[in-house]
Amino acid sequence: MTDICLDASLLLALFLDERQKDRITGKMREWKETGANLVAPSFFYYEIASVIRRKVFMKERTEKWAGQSLEGAFQLKIETDGSSQMLYSAYQLAKKYRLPTIYDSCYLALAMARKAELWTLDKTFANAVSRSYSKIHQI
Repeated sequence: MTDICLDASLLLALFLDERQKDRITGKMREWKETGANLVAPSFFYYEIASVIRRKVFMKERTEKWAGQSLEGAFQLKIETDGSSQMLYSAYQLAKKYRLPTIYDSCYLALAMARKAELWTLDKTFANAVSRSYSKIHQI
């Protein structure tokens, strides 16, 4: 079974970005059909919920939308992982790529540990990492 590491930006675009929705839905369908195992760092669902809450707080979205989005996120059954070794690796990767936080590097550390493809919408991050990690893809 192939592991696919998903950046939160990808999942959030399903709920927030109509321009990207069809492409992401197509990839998700492809991964499901091939039996891929979707993985993300342990803070993944907190990151999703935080952005959803912020959209409601800023009155950009409704509570109904928030509930539907959270339910949709949980239905995807994304496996989360957050070992202390991964955090150490993420910190080292953040230094290597001169990233100000470890959030993005946690996705990279997990993908590297599992030899997984890493999918993101973050073009800057993908470009910074692609020379040394060929399994990163940006939609």
